[in-house]
This record gives sequence, structure tokens and C-alpha cells, in this order.
Amino acid sequence: MDQFRKQEIIARLTEKGATEPCPRCRNPQFELLGEASIPFEEEDRSFLKPLVPKLSAIPVIILACNKCGYITYHAEGILNPKTSFLGSFGYNR
Repeated sequence: MDQFRKQEIIARLTEKGATEPCPRCRNPQFELLGEASIPFEEEDRSFLKPLVPKLSAIPVIILACNKCGYITYHAEGILNPKTSFLGSFGYNR
């Protein structure tokens, strides 16, 4: 991930108020580890099928506390102001 992308993600997290310390050790500093997708199995998403028929994975931002290693995920679609939450999953109304 390039420096511009890291700064963009940090700015979006800050705008959304995601600035609280680690819930485990109360350390205020996190490392931005990268981006990934969390896959959904068919049975795990059956309740969403009427709303989001094409949902197969959620793009996420991964952060880790730099003291205790606690990992958090943030849904990239919610952080991106250019797309809606559902739009980030390829679902167009």
C-alpha cells in the first residue's frame, strides 16, 4: 500500500471518529496493516440475500494495536464517501 493510500485511509477513519484507544490495553496507537476481503459463505449471508444478492466478500481495512496486537477491521465501503455501503460490494440498485 502506498503512502497516499495510507493517508487517505487514516483521514477517513479520523473523519468517522474512529480514534478511540485500543479496547484491550487502552493504547492510543495503531498500525495500518493493509487491505483485505472477508469472504461470506452462502449460509452466512442467507439473511442478506434479498438486499444484497451479489455479496460474496467484504473489503476491509486492517489495523493492529502497536502495543498488544489487537486487530480491528473496518468495512472499506463505509469509509469511502464516493460509494454507498452496498455499492462497495458491487450491488447497484
